[in-house]
Amino acid sequence: MEKAVLWRGKKRGIRIYHIIKKNRNNSEFNVKWLAKDMDISYSYLYEIVYKFFDMSPQRLIETIRLEQSIYLISEGMKLIKLYRKLGYDNVRTFRQAFQKRLGMNYSNCRALFENGNKMNNQKIIQELIACLWEPEP
Repeated sequence: MEKAVLWRGKKRGIRIYHIIKKNRNNSEFNVKWLAKDMDISYSYLYEIVYKFFDMSPQRLIETIRLEQSIYLISEGMKLIKLYRKLGYDNVRTFRQAFQKRLGMNYSNCRALFENGNKMNNQKIIQELIACLWEPEP
């Protein structure tokens, strides 16, 4: 019985991840939407997300958006298109989140990819993404 409960929880964690990934480009997508889509309360959503991702639901949404931003920056996407594509309402919000979570600004990140080769760029992507998935302080 214990395994069945754990498996249901894992399935919910996976479903949460996929819902966020599917909606990450929508600026109206937020924690309230996610809880409604999952048909669970905010407090239960928080409990599940913290259990499986070691972060709050809001931080998980931000993490998945910023993870995608790293790939898009590595492909040369300009800032003006990038923040809109990732569901941010304005460039300032994106810049603040990016700087806070990765410790560098968009321009510095873009320069990392412009100066490297494809093999090196994959390593940079992996390192930046690993920073995003670190537990909340």
